[in-house]
Amino acid sequence: MAEPSLVVERHSEHISKQCPKCNFGVEEGEVIVLCPVCKVPHHEDCWYDAGGCSRVGCRGVATERPIDAQTSLASAQRSRGARGASGEGAEGSQSSTAGNIVTVVAILAILWLLWFAIFR
Repeated sequence: MAEPSLVVERHSEHISKQCPKCNFGVEEGEVIVLCPVCKVPHHEDCWYDAGGCSRVGCRGVATERPIDAQTSLASAQRSRGARGASGEGAEGSQSSTAGNIVTVVAILAILWLLWFAIFR
């Protein structure tokens, strides 16, 4: 039987726990698999790419990646993004746009300083 995939909710106990394969924290909206042996959360892709648990000493083994309703739902939520589904997508895109504007302004300031240093 395949390990169930879970979509991490906003107040999940798994948020900020580190995936032992990629060493990145688990975030809201991501799809995870809990090792059936040690219960450590893995990103779904990390779990199946590693063939099971990546925690040192654990012998949890992945079965075949399931193609069922829950995995399809999890994949749809992952591609759509949990923030978009909860109505917070506009805020996320605004901060991304603000970050892009700051980056462009910083690059332009550096270019101006270089031009000023070379041609003055």
